[in-house]
Amino acid sequence: MKTNPPLPEREQQAQLEIGVTVVSRSAAAVPAVSLAILLLLGTGVQLARDRSALKEPAGFLRQTRLAWKDAAGSPLRRLFTANRVLLQSMDDWETRLEDNAWFHAPLLAAGQPLLWRVGAGNGQAVRGRDGWLQYQPDIDYVTAPPFVIGPPLAAIIDFQEQLAARGIRLLVVPVPVKPQVHPESLARSPVAVPLRNSSEAILVQELRQHGIAVLELAEPLVRVAQAHGRAYLKTDTHWTPQAMQEAARLAAAELLATGVLDIAAACEVERHARTKTRNGDITDMLALPAGQTLIPPETVTHTRVSIPPIPPQVLLLGDSFSNIYSMEAMGWGEAGGFGEHLGAALCRPVRSILRNDAGASATRDMLALDLARGIDRLAGIRVVVWQFAMREFKSGDWRIIALNNGRRRPEEQDRDESELLEGVRSMLVSATVDEVSAIPRPGQVAYSDHVATVALRDVSSEDGTVQGGRAVARALSMRNHQLLACSQWSPGTRVRLRLVPFASVETRYGALNTSLLEDIDLLLVEPFWIEEVLE
Repeated sequence: MKTNPPLPEREQQAQLEIGVTVVSRSAAAVPAVSLAILLLLGTGVQLARDRSALKEPAGFLRQTRLAWKDAAGSPLRRLFTANRVLLQSMDDWETRLEDNAWFHAPLLAAGQPLLWRVGAGNGQAVRGRDGWLQYQPDIDYVTAPPFVIGPPLAAIIDFQEQLAARGIRLLVVPVPVKPQVHPESLARSPVAVPLRNSSEAILVQELRQHGIAVLELAEPLVRVAQAHGRAYLKTDTHWTPQAMQEAARLAAAELLATGVLDIAAACEVERHARTKTRNGDITDMLALPAGQTLIPPETVTHTRVSIPPIPPQVLLLGDSFSNIYSMEAMGWGEAGGFGEHLGAALCRPVRSILRNDAGASATRDMLALDLARGIDRLAGIRVVVWQFAMREFKSGDWRIIALNNGRRRPEEQDRDESELLEGVRSMLVSATVDEVSAIPRPGQVAYSDHVATVALRDVSSEDGTVQGGRAVARALSMRNHQLLACSQWSPGTRVRLRLVPFASVETRYGALNTSLLEDIDLLLVEPFWIEEVLE
C-alpha cells in the first residue's frame, strides 16, 4: 500500500499553528462579557422606555388565524398563506424594534458624518465625484441585466386598450434616471451617453408596433445637460427645471402632431420665476444632522405658470418627476411642474393625478378607484399622458388594473358592510386599529414623507352619534424621514383620534407617497384623515 511521505518538520509545525487556535479563558471572557453587557444594557433601557413592543406578538396569532380563515383553496394553500402573513408580521415587528431602538438615532447621527468624511454614502445614497449624489436603485437599473419586457408590455397594452374603448389616446413618457444622463459622476473615464438598459429599445419598439406613442427623452435630456451644464439636480433624484420644461415642450409637440386635440386659441400664460435653495432627496436619505455643512445646498430657478381655466382634454398620470416643481411639500416650488408647463405649451389646463413613487401602478390605481367611486376623471379627456421613472420598467408593479365605472358600493356586497363609515364629516373618536398598510423605513426611500392607510374598528365618536362602526383613515406615517405615531400601531392598538374628511386635505397630502390596504371594499369607502392623535 502506497503511503504519503512525511511532511518536513517546518511544514508540520505550520499546519499545526494554522489548524489550532488556543485562546485563554481570560481572553475569551472579555468579548463574551462585553457582548452580554451591551445586549443587557440595550434591551434593558429599551424595555424601560417602552414595553409596548412586548405586547405586539400577541396579535400575530390573531392575524394568522384571520389569514387562514379568509384564504381560499386547499388546506395546504391556506397554510402557506397564513404562514406568509405570520412571517411578514414578525419581520415588520423586528423592523420596528430596530428603527425605534433608543441607540439607533444617536449611532446614525454619529456614524453617518464619519462615513461621509471617509468617502462613503449609505445603502441607498451613493457618493459620486464633484458633489454629485446618485440613488442606488437608479444605478441598479442601468447596470442590471436586461429586464423582462413581458409585464410592462402587457400592462401598458391593456391600459391603452381600455382607454381606446373610451375613445382616448395614450402617450407614454418614461423619464430616464439620473445615471443614464449623468454617469460622469461615477465613471473613471468618459462614457458615451445616454446609458440604457438593453431591454429599453426592444420594449419601445414593441409598444410602437401596438400603436402606442412613446416619448423618448434620453437624448433630449443629454442635449439639455450639454447646453445648461446639467439636466438633473446634483443632490436629488430628479431633473432640473430646464430639463422638465423641455420634456413638457416635446410632449406638447407630440400631442399636437396627432391632431386629436382641439387647438386652443392663443392664451395669456402668466409666468413667475422663483428661486429655491435646499438639499435634495438623496441628501435627506443620508440622515445627516440638522444644519449639516458637509453637503452644500443647491439653488434652482423654477417658473410658476397660470393658465386660463378652460375644459381640459389631457389627463396626466405622473410620479415625483411631475410633482417636484408642482407640489410644495417636495421643497422645490409649486404650480410650476411638468403638468403645468405641458398645459402652458398646449394653451389648455391639464388635469393631473399625481403620486410620488410607484409610477407603474399608483396613478392607475388612483384613476381606477375614482372611477369605481363614481368620479369620472376621464370625462372630456382625449389623451392620457402617463409619465413614470424609467427604473419602473425593471422594478415596477405592472399588474393589470381594470377601469370600471360605478363599481358596486360596499353596502351592496354579499357581506354586510353597513357599519363602514364614510369620511364626510369631522369627529373625535376612540377606535381600535385593525390593520396598517406597509410603511417604508426611513432613509431607504427617496421620499421624506409617507402616508399610510389605517383600517379602524370599534369606532365610537365622543358626541355619541357613532357606536362600534368601522372606518378607513389615512395619516402621515413619516415626515422628513422621521417615523410618526401610526408607524407604531399594530392590530389591537387602542387609539383616540381627531378625524376630518380626507377630501379636505387631499390637495396637500394626496400626491405624497402612499400605501394602501389590499381589501378593495375598504378602498372604495371615502377615507378620513387623522388630523391629530390625542392619546
